[in-house]
Amino acid sequence: MTTGLITGIPFYSWSIFPAGTFPAGLYKIGYACTLSGVTMSYFQELINVTTDASTGGPAQMSYTIARVPAAPTLASPLTTGNGTLAGTFTAPACTPACTSSLATATSPGKPTVTAVGSAGTFTLTGLVNKSAYSVTVTQTNAVGTSPASNAVVGTPADPNERDIVGFGAAPITPGTPNITPARLDWNAPASPPPSGQYTVAITNAGAPITGSPFTVSATTLSFPCTLALVGVSLSAAVTPVYVAPAFAPAVTTVGVFCNSATLVTQDITVTRPVGGLVLTQTCAKYGALPAEPTSLGFDAVLPAELASGTGSAPTINDPRTIVDPAFSQYPYPVDAIEVPNPTYPTHCALNLGIAKLITSGTEAGKYFKVDGRISQVAIVDTRDTDAGWVVSGKVSDFASGANTFSGNYLGWTPVKTSDSGVTLEGYDQTVNAGATVAPAFASGLTAAQPLATAAANQGLGIAYLDARLKLLIPVTANNGVYTATLTISAL
Repeated sequence: MTTGLITGIPFYSWSIFPAGTFPAGLYKIGYACTLSGVTMSYFQELINVTTDASTGGPAQMSYTIARVPAAPTLASPLTTGNGTLAGTFTAPACTPACTSSLATATSPGKPTVTAVGSAGTFTLTGLVNKSAYSVTVTQTNAVGTSPASNAVVGTPADPNERDIVGFGAAPITPGTPNITPARLDWNAPASPPPSGQYTVAITNAGAPITGSPFTVSATTLSFPCTLALVGVSLSAAVTPVYVAPAFAPAVTTVGVFCNSATLVTQDITVTRPVGGLVLTQTCAKYGALPAEPTSLGFDAVLPAELASGTGSAPTINDPRTIVDPAFSQYPYPVDAIEVPNPTYPTHCALNLGIAKLITSGTEAGKYFKVDGRISQVAIVDTRDTDAGWVVSGKVSDFASGANTFSGNYLGWTPVKTSDSGVTLEGYDQTVNAGATVAPAFASGLTAAQPLATAAANQGLGIAYLDARLKLLIPVTANNGVYTATLTISAL
């Protein structure tokens, strides 16, 4: 390692410039560190050159290191005005000299406002009164712009603006029948109006009532409900009256409903009955079904089906001879006090007809096929808990005497035909149809599968559910009339 002065550095003479003519300005001085002729590092420095011919000799010059300006210091507090903030700042010396300064004001949700500073002062205009702004200042020279100054918060306000009135939790004080009327009360502003008056504007559906606005003494802080105001929902705006240029920025508005000085009342009582989760079905009533694409064993697209059938009552006994006497109340049978009391189980019959052999496609010769639809199911939830629900279906194996084949060969495509939708207060029953279950062998509808679901806090109301059925019968099954039981339940 070599220590001491570095030698061999080229020396350049500025004598080519006549005295006093070396151009002033910003220059970059570069330094290169080399090792065996290879540049290892490079540095540069900005300098600010000024010329000086007063000392004679070759071109004379002096220079200082050029730097980005340091951050100014912003004084606190700011001076507030009507939509304005003004302030002063101290700016450190700049090399080269600073050419401009800029004040910036920001407030959440408001446009950013800037103002050019001059001689250490600035005034920001176009600000929103009563909104707090964070203000900073920067300064700029030929090298760049300084970091922002310290932030000072200011809130512009109109010096002529005065307080508005306030209302308590119960702005209407009831009257005494035949003695005193009800009245509208308010609280005095922090700076009561020197005029000693308030104006009370009373409107009905946006239109002033007769005599409005009214003038009220500042000593009363109340306004009586006259017979012209009784029994009608109104709006009242109370404004302090100030001497110009002072003003109240906005009126305070409150809803008003005056009782009569002479009155009678009627107390209303009603019972919301106990709710429940009720599942019903209507035999031979079918909702509309959309078209269904090709699936296992069903190579042709199944067409859309229209809603059909007026429906009939299910039976409630075995053998199936007695119909449900509560059918007229479907989908929500109730007792004498409107509490739901459905009878379970109820029974409908589904006859899918005669299956046809599949003669084309990948399943040709393997299965007979038939399709149909379930009788429409209704689910009603009126429980207080609104816990949500699941309507599921499960089928037994198909049997004809001693001959059987798996119930998994029955598949379905659930459809939500309708639900209750959105109430006046915005509650929305949201029902989702279950997934399609294709005919299979190892798994399928012999295990419970969802027909439809509603999540917690989305299940109250009435929903009607339908489903397309698709059945494959293996050619290995013996001929006969086969039956199975499709059980639909709600939890």
